[in-house]
Amino acid sequence: MFGKEFLEASTAFYLLSIECILGGGSWILAASFNALGRPGLVLLRQIIALAITVGLFFLFTARCSG
Repeated sequence: MFGKEFLEASTAFYLLSIECILGGGSWILAASFNALGRPGLVLLRQIIALAITVGLFFLFTARCSG
């Protein structure tokens, strides 16, 4: 319907959709951990997510650039 350019972006769209679902679920869990008085687990989850994001950033930029 939108053309070939739209189909080429479908993989990125699916990846971003999955990230939104997982990210939203993790924030729901974070709110429950905060309510239970366990903010350290939320901090640990954030640190792990940041490390994965930065690692994937370097991996994918190296793969795309050359």
